[in-house]
Amino acid sequence: MPDLLLDIRDLCVDYVTDEGPVRAIDHLDLTVAPGEILGVAGESGSGKTTLAKAIMRILPPPAVITGGEILFKGRDILAMDDEELRKMRWREISMVFQSAMDALNPVISVGEQIVDTLLAHGSGPMESHVAPGGEQIAGALMTHGAGPAESPTLPVGEQIVDTLLAHDAASAEWARGRARKLLDLVGIPRDRLDSFAHQLSGGMRQRVGIALALAMRPSIVILDEPTTALDVIVETVILERIRELQAALGFAVIFITHDLARMLQISDRVAVFYAARLAEVAPAQELRQAPRHPYTQGLLRAFPSVKPGGPEPVSIAGQPASLRSPPSGLAADEVAAGEAPAGESAAPPSGAPPHPADGTRAPRARTS
Repeated sequence: MPDLLLDIRDLCVDYVTDEGPVRAIDHLDLTVAPGEILGVAGESGSGKTTLAKAIMRILPPPAVITGGEILFKGRDILAMDDEELRKMRWREISMVFQSAMDALNPVISVGEQIVDTLLAHGSGPMESHVAPGGEQIAGALMTHGAGPAESPTLPVGEQIVDTLLAHDAASAEWARGRARKLLDLVGIPRDRLDSFAHQLSGGMRQRVGIALALAMRPSIVILDEPTTALDVIVETVILERIRELQAALGFAVIFITHDLARMLQISDRVAVFYAARLAEVAPAQELRQAPRHPYTQGLLRAFPSVKPGGPEPVSIAGQPASLRSPPSGLAADEVAAGEAPAGESAAPPSGAPPHPADGTRAPRARTS
C-alpha cells in the first residue's frame, strides 16, 4: 500500500453515562491511502459517524476518545493543540454532514456565525493536492482556509464568500468570483449564488456542502451519508459528481452510508462496522463476490436484486447489539477460514448470519 494519508491505530471512543461508559468504537485499526475511496458501512449505532467526528476531533460530550492514535501524514491528530487543529480542519480534512439544513446552529445570528468562522479558522499557506490532469477543475478551488456548512439565514453566495474570506486575505470581489466557480464545480447554476438555503432543493443544498468541503483542496473529504433523504435520481447525480471530482482532484474519500450496495459501486475498499467494531474490510469487488463475515453476507442478502427473477431479500434475524453488554464473537480471519474459537460454532456461509441477539458479534479485524 502507498504511503498512508490516515492511519488509525487501536482507537477507542466511549460515551459516558450515569450507568457507566458505553464503548462506541472498540479498538479500531483502519487506514486510508492517497486518492482512495474508502466506504464505511454498518447499521445505525455501529460507530460510523462517531468515527468521522473522532477523526475531525469534533465529538460532542459525552463522547470521549479513550485510547489509540489517529495519524494524519504521520502526525497524531489526538495530540494536536487547538491551533494545529484549526489549520488541519478543512485545509487537510473536511466533512460533508448528513443534513445540510440541520448542520448549522439555528439559535445564533448570522453575524455570530460569521464571527465564529473567522475566529475558528485563520489564513495560511497550504500545498495543492490536485492530481495530474485536474488543473482545470482545480481552478475553481482556492489554496487557503476552511469552511462550515451552509446557513439557513444567509444566501448561498455570501456563505461561500464568507468561507473564502475567513481563510484568505483576499477581496470580496475575488472571493465572490471563486464562489461562482465553486457552484460550477458542483453543477449549480450561478444565478443561485444569492439564494437562501431554504430556497434550494435537498440535492442542491448537499452540493453546496460539497463545494464548501472542497474549497480548500483537502487531502481527505469525509462524506457522512451525503445522500440521506434524497431520491434515487438525485442521489445518483451527486455520487457520480463526487466520483468525477475525486478522480480529477486526487483527494481521498471516507464515504459513510447504510447502503452497502451503493457503496460497492463507488468505493475502492469497504469497511463494515458491527456493534462498535470492524467486522470486515476488503476491496469492494472482493467483498461483493466473497464476503468473509456472516454479518457482511447478511447485509448483502438484505438488499433486493434489480434483476428480473433475482433472489428475494432476506432480513437479518434478531435485534441490534446492546453496546452496554456486547457479546463475544468470531474474528474475521477465523470466519474466513471456516473455523471458530474454542467453545464456539462457526456459522455456515450459506446460513442466516448470526446477530447479536444470538450471542455473536464481530470483533477486531485486520485491515491488510
